[in-house]
Amino acid sequence: MEIKAYSILPNHYHMIIKQISESGISEFMRRISTGYTTYFNQKHERSGALFQGKYKRVHIQSDEQYNYLFAYVNENHFVHNIRNDRQICHSSSIHYQGIARSKLIKTLPDEKTYEFSANQTLAMQIYNERKRNKIEKVIFENLRDPIPKI
Repeated sequence: MEIKAYSILPNHYHMIIKQISESGISEFMRRISTGYTTYFNQKHERSGALFQGKYKRVHIQSDEQYNYLFAYVNENHFVHNIRNDRQICHSSSIHYQGIARSKLIKTLPDEKTYEFSANQTLAMQIYNERKRNKIEKVIFENLRDPIPKI
């Protein structure tokens, strides 16, 4: 699998991942969940589940849908009014804007990725539409065959 965009905030995260091998994303998500839960529980001397429910996924079907999600993921800190401080927030946005190189992203920044990674207006529009339960109409209108939740 290949990470295309990510946003890691204090209480949640988003990723756009391209699957390269069969079950690659499922295995990756299982490892992240298990590994981070183990680390967190040991660090804070606790036990039990850390994440609420299973992860959600969507199969991206169009360039338009990808561009919307790319802006939303990269600018998610802005949407939630969290300052983009690298101590508390990690985003591929700084990679695509040429501010700092991400070790997780293989793609080099270009004009198109910069346009969508720095689009706070689009990210906020998506968030507001989502809050009003209209996001399915905007993002998933071209989605014919969603990947079932596991």
